[in-house]
Amino acid sequence: MGIFGLWFVLDPDPKAVWQEFVIGENAGKLSNSAGYWHTAFLGGGYSIWAQFLGYAQNAGLLAFVVLGLMTLGTSQLGKWRQQPFSSVPNYFRTLLIWLVVWLLVFTLPSQRSARYLIPAMPALAIMLTLYWQQIGRAWFVPSLLLCGVFMTFFGRITWAEYDLGIANAYELILTLLAVSLGCILVLAGLANSAWTRTCALATSLAVFGIFSLTTAPLNGPSGSYGDQVMQRIRDKRIAVPSSFNGHGQFERFEFLLPGNRFVAYDGDARLSFTKAENSAKLKTLLDTHDAVIWLQTRDEPFEPLCAPECRILSSRWEVRGRHQSGEITLNNLWYPQQWLFRREWLLAHASRNFGDDSEKSSR
Repeated sequence: MGIFGLWFVLDPDPKAVWQEFVIGENAGKLSNSAGYWHTAFLGGGYSIWAQFLGYAQNAGLLAFVVLGLMTLGTSQLGKWRQQPFSSVPNYFRTLLIWLVVWLLVFTLPSQRSARYLIPAMPALAIMLTLYWQQIGRAWFVPSLLLCGVFMTFFGRITWAEYDLGIANAYELILTLLAVSLGCILVLAGLANSAWTRTCALATSLAVFGIFSLTTAPLNGPSGSYGDQVMQRIRDKRIAVPSSFNGHGQFERFEFLLPGNRFVAYDGDARLSFTKAENSAKLKTLLDTHDAVIWLQTRDEPFEPLCAPECRILSSRWEVRGRHQSGEITLNNLWYPQQWLFRREWLLAHASRNFGDDSEKSSR
């Protein structure tokens, strides 16, 4: 706390602390162009009503169980209403104060988000533990079904990775076995009421385990540019996409191509560009940089727009984080290879020489 209080003294740029942290990240969020009260009551995801469900939202797969806890807590408070607050058990008072104060403080800004409540989630976890057996079984059943849906879909994503060549047969089989085991736990929890609570917790953990198996192939060769390329491409000026307001978002490429100088360009802007505009943008980047990291667009099903005037030094698979309206529909939801994955090409102008061992084809 002492060091935090001396931030203005210790920081070499105290003016930036005031503008970015005090004003931008805190005081500035007490008002906005739409009007504070309009956002508070009619702000959709930023309204106070949405914030009141923030704890359930942060609980993820156990969201229904948290709603059950809230229902139970309301009835419990009703029993204690006729008693002085001091008669309420100390643990309950402490946890309740922790949860309520944090909720009230982060309901005040005009920009509300459930993630601001995450530091109070340990209190909610303790509360869940204390009243786990008292929460009705009906609140655990939706969580079981939700886990079953997620596990099945993660299995489908791994299958799509296998079809695309991202995952190998061993990774596919291992994931499908884990999905099968998780689905057995779901069925066991639905069939036997004595097992429902335990299976709900077990399947929640299983979802995260299966998610790790699903993403594991992207941590291997399919998700990197390769050791040879990393050793050959050094001290180059490389244009990289940056799709976030934070200035350091593009620095993740330090891990993919260490030892180079990265120049960020707006990666999100390309989504609204026409094919001709993207082609012109890519040409400009290639002319002004040693190399360019270019994310595949819908107009580039097999090769980048610059081909054959450019060289593909290497490529890796990347998970798409943002989608345009209409890209994910009920018709293609079961085919994640159509909307979830895309290639990330490392390109250079055809006239630039990076050695004779350049990778000419995409993995």
